[in-house]
Amino acid sequence: MNPVPDSPSTRKPGNRYKRLLVPVLLIIVGATVWSQRHPLGERLLLHALQFSPLATPELSGLSFDGKQVQLERFGFRLETAAGPLQVTLQNVAAGYRLEPLSLEAIDIGHAVLKLDYQAADTATNAAADESTGRLPLPPLRVANLDLQIATPWGDSRFNGRAQFGPSQQTAYQLTLDDGRQSLTLNAAADAADFDLALASANGARILALDGSGLGSPDAKLNLSGKLGDIAAWLQSTPLLPATLRPAGAPAALAAQLGNSRLNLELHSADGFAHSQAKLSLTRDKNVLAEAKAAISLPQQPAADIAGRLALSAGEAFDLAKPWLPETARSWSVASGQIAAAWQLHWQTQLKRGTAKLDIGDLSLTAGPARLQHSDIHLAVPELADGAAELSARIRTLELGEGLTGRDLELDAAYREPELALKRARLAIFGGQLELVPGSFDISQMPLALTLKAQQIDLAQLLASLHYPQLSGTGSVDGELPLKLATGSIELQDGALRGTRPGTLRYQSPADDGNLAFQALRNLVYHRLQAQLNYQPSGDYRIGLRLEGHNPEVLSGHPLTFNLNISGQLPELLRRGLVAGNFERAILEQAGQQPAKASPAQPAGKP
Repeated sequence: MNPVPDSPSTRKPGNRYKRLLVPVLLIIVGATVWSQRHPLGERLLLHALQFSPLATPELSGLSFDGKQVQLERFGFRLETAAGPLQVTLQNVAAGYRLEPLSLEAIDIGHAVLKLDYQAADTATNAAADESTGRLPLPPLRVANLDLQIATPWGDSRFNGRAQFGPSQQTAYQLTLDDGRQSLTLNAAADAADFDLALASANGARILALDGSGLGSPDAKLNLSGKLGDIAAWLQSTPLLPATLRPAGAPAALAAQLGNSRLNLELHSADGFAHSQAKLSLTRDKNVLAEAKAAISLPQQPAADIAGRLALSAGEAFDLAKPWLPETARSWSVASGQIAAAWQLHWQTQLKRGTAKLDIGDLSLTAGPARLQHSDIHLAVPELADGAAELSARIRTLELGEGLTGRDLELDAAYREPELALKRARLAIFGGQLELVPGSFDISQMPLALTLKAQQIDLAQLLASLHYPQLSGTGSVDGELPLKLATGSIELQDGALRGTRPGTLRYQSPADDGNLAFQALRNLVYHRLQAQLNYQPSGDYRIGLRLEGHNPEVLSGHPLTFNLNISGQLPELLRRGLVAGNFERAILEQAGQQPAKASPAQPAGKP
């Protein structure tokens, strides 16, 4: 007998609902998980980051779909070889693929990086690099990067756009652009080779830095660019701490050589612990300066430097202006060439070396004085001894209107603090002026010097006073004891004496027939003596004694004049020396007083 099957109406409905419950529950669980996917994703990502080198990670606002992940905020701390780095990222968007799993690109709206730079030794750096490892990064774009680096020399900052990723020429390329300049770095995967270029907003190249073979026995670095552009960037860039930016004299020096091109090469076989350097400064393919150096950094840093310099005297003077006294900055240079060479050895507690400076055919104007066709040589035989030797030959020296000296010869040696004057003489007034050789401690002021006058032609000496009423013939010798201090000169008991007979002629505009004036119209003297004193205040005193006769006065009877002249001499050899004060002295010698209605005229106005 066959069993009778159950009819549909007789089946239990609970079995059917049980079958539907499982999919429904899966759908509900899936929907719940999907609705909470973002908070769950944040928790899972934070948990995963606990096993990364990133310390104290935090993130918020995570969202994602099948193609992109977004974060409102992501922050972490990373210990680097240079010091702790704090990173805060906002509005992060990263595209990704599931097959194969990879990130395509990362876009960041705003990033703040704060590095507390801490110098460490090589071993510490190596350990840090090994423990931290390298994180492969996809292309990265930052719309607004705020980079802050705290260093012992001050803060270094950058604010602008940044982009990082693979390049066609090298493994990685980094670009920083702050709207004024852009910096582009291309580097190999192992950073052994790189090139860095800095350009202005209009694309003009400021500098280029190339490196190759870093970490190998043939490591090279090369820096090139226009000196003026590099100096201007170094002065203004916030990437360089303010205390390290060139200013004052170095900045002025770079500005003067702004059109010249700088090239610096470094070569090392041991990671730049020891390196060879070559620096050159060129303009229009002409070498202005170049130097070669051997540099050693381990234990006690040291450098051996050899260099040379070739500039026009005018350009060198402009370069030296920031270091010159205020009074010398108004001088002007018309011609001349400068050549210098040096050998230096530098260590922390030791500086040794030699240097030589040659200036040829120099023409210079310094106030009323002018040097023409001058040759100057300066030698430093040993820098550590503080010694130098100076030799100068000046063919023409103009000291003022109609006052010209020739063939100035100067030889001196200096060893701190003593100056040894070997020779200082000048041909002038038909004779010679010479400083008596000797040694002087220039740290003790004032300096006591003696100026000797030999065979000075009286006619030329009186002509230099530009006082046509006074003339004469003959020659004088003498000694002038001088005391030189900073900005002042003093003459005490200087003496001049006639070395051969001559004549003295004085045609006074106030001559009223006085016997003294008549005698001085043509005084034939056989003895002339003068005593000179001059104070730094400008006060002078001259005691003048003349013995002779006038053939036309008193039948040529012998006459003696003792004249005492005093007054203010604001500047050397001012013509007022022989003005009204001289006539007053003549009248006093003759036993007369000058008329009150005609007072002595002031110095400088006959």
